[in-house]
Amino acid sequence: EFNAEKVDAYEVGAKLELDEGTADLNIALFMMKFHELQTSTFDGSVGFVVLNAGEATNTGLEIDGRWLFSNDWLISANLGLLDFEWDEFSGAKCFASPSATPDNVEAGGASCDLSGKTNAFSPKTSGNIKLQYQTELSRSLELTFDIETYFKSSYFTNTDLNPFVKQPAYQKWDARLAIADTYAGWTLALLGKNLTDEITYSYSTTMPLSP
Repeated sequence: EFNAEKVDAYEVGAKLELDEGTADLNIALFMMKFHELQTSTFDGSVGFVVLNAGEATNTGLEIDGRWLFSNDWLISANLGLLDFEWDEFSGAKCFASPSATPDNVEAGGASCDLSGKTNAFSPKTSGNIKLQYQTELSRSLELTFDIETYFKSSYFTNTDLNPFVKQPAYQKWDARLAIADTYAGWTLALLGKNLTDEITYSYSTTMPLSP
């Protein structure tokens, strides 16, 4: 059994229209105070265990905008800044490793205290920048080309904060070239995903009966 979680959330922001309507800018500053935050953690043997993690504070800033700086060119971007901290989280699962020992093991050695630590999947910085070119080839045909880069700072991929599977900061690139018939309703596109072949972790977990 576990308790219901509660959160006190505060947000202040602005939605701005700039440069005579050719640009917009959105800004949001937020803080979330969690009480009895529910977490699901793999116990290393039989399955996942849900428990209440006490207190946590999540603060951040989100900025996004677009600017049509010519008839054919549009640039858009967003930036997220995040600070997640466990204010109180004793009884958490420790990471298992044959070559390292957590520095926050509690008395008895069966659990760890994550108070003052961050959470999994909480990069401090993330965002993207996209440049798009769009023009009419004829009355019905439209050509579009865009290139986009997106990035994240380092983050943990497991709730036990195992340093061996921490994802380093990375940056990826995508591109797209498309021709569309706006009257007939078809689009033909050439897509390029992760053009620099950046390999990243999306998730990690402890293997049962093994460190």
